[in-house]
Amino acid sequence: MTDVWEFLDKSSGKNENKQSGEPILIRASEISSDPKYSEMRKINPLTAEPNSIYPCVDIKKKFYLQAGLMADFSDDYKITKVHYRSYYPRYDILTFNELRGYFSWRTSYRKDEIIDVSITFLLIYVSEIVNGVGIDDSNDGFSKLTRLQKDYEHIPGFDISGCISDYAVYNSIKHHRKDSFTERLSMVFDSIKNMDFSDTLEILSEFSNYKVTNSKFYSSEYKYLLSDVLPQIFQRMDDFYKKHRKITLFAKLFGRQHEINWRPFSGILFYSEAENKDREVVVNGAERYVIKNGKWRLFTYYELNLNRKLIGEIIRTTEHFLRDMTGFSHKIKLKSTSKILTDLIKEAVHNYLSENNLFDLSKKKKKKVIEEVFEPVIVNIDKSKFESIRKISNELKEKLIIEEPEEEPQEVTFLEKTEEAGGFDGFLNALTAVEVEVLKALLNDIPIKEILDREKIMPEVILESINEKALEQINDNIIDSGGLSIYDDYKDELLEVLC
Repeated sequence: MTDVWEFLDKSSGKNENKQSGEPILIRASEISSDPKYSEMRKINPLTAEPNSIYPCVDIKKKFYLQAGLMADFSDDYKITKVHYRSYYPRYDILTFNELRGYFSWRTSYRKDEIIDVSITFLLIYVSEIVNGVGIDDSNDGFSKLTRLQKDYEHIPGFDISGCISDYAVYNSIKHHRKDSFTERLSMVFDSIKNMDFSDTLEILSEFSNYKVTNSKFYSSEYKYLLSDVLPQIFQRMDDFYKKHRKITLFAKLFGRQHEINWRPFSGILFYSEAENKDREVVVNGAERYVIKNGKWRLFTYYELNLNRKLIGEIIRTTEHFLRDMTGFSHKIKLKSTSKILTDLIKEAVHNYLSENNLFDLSKKKKKKVIEEVFEPVIVNIDKSKFESIRKISNELKEKLIIEEPEEEPQEVTFLEKTEEAGGFDGFLNALTAVEVEVLKALLNDIPIKEILDREKIMPEVILESINEKALEQINDNIIDSGGLSIYDDYKDELLEVLC
């Protein structure tokens, strides 16, 4: 006997032929006598929203209970594609025929038959796995999710990589995402810690506005010099920032770690009656999750906070001094950087090359190659010919006026260090009159409230503007916004250019 809700679906036109005006005929083959469908339909748990006396359907718990009931169910019906998608795909958005089609597809897929279906079917299956339906344990569920992603990656718009990552975190399963930002950032952190950039120079290049991977020096046999000296430079810079800026190098280059609320399985109906124990899940050195008292927190970094300009200046300045001190045939211009950064890098490169006896390395190697390749040429001279040669030479002198040619200037194949529009002079030129007034007040420990009130400017706006111009010209902030003061290292130079 046809179920009531099945009959209503068909009689109201809620099926594949809903556009047709013909009366709907129900074939006996389309009628399911399995009571499971009717039993599933009756599951309808109610809950009350906060501050509300009116109960409503708890769709997460409803799906969880329905999926549990239908965990081992199978069907054999025509499988059609559903041409719509709900934010929370679930059983009760499907017509009866579509529902039978779903369970028939699931039956086939569990037998390793890959049949193209709509994303709606795929996401309902994902929701089942996430809720622990049809799996042996969490590892089996992770395996099924990754297999589903691979089997149906050709379906436009189907991407559950985020859900897979959430599942791994929620169930404490180790999952490496090689292309993720935090995974690459974690590798850089490890490189700094282990003093080895041999495997992460390309990542640093991606993080910076200077693509060192495109330079001739990087492509040469001296690439290893960059990998060896950069960790030492980063270590020196970290010591400097901790001592003089009260900030770590990590925070300066990669931004501060963010702490946010985290909810797993966005867009998927997920319900759990089990109580989560307090624990920490470390994905990598730049991403970790903590659950405490049933609430998840995410600690991570954002690519948006990368200081691409400063990273690029560090790499470019390092490469400049390496090229210069090793005698590399092509030089690169030393762009305007802060004096502190330039001197720090220059000293680190000098010490590294000195300790390893690598000064003029390129010139020495070139000379050695020439000595090995070119054999001396033996010339036999007939001294009896000297007199005739001398005679011919004297005759030519009488006929010709010989002028000594001027020595042609050699073509310079590199750019030496030049003073560019930048530094503190460039910084001063970029400031507005009000910004100069603010800086002078800060230098003299005078409150800037009167200036800000007069100009109707918020303090964070003008201080951010000044720091942005400082970053552009001298590659560093000069104002500690929190303490409304100028960093001590820049006071003397500011006094010189402002007064």
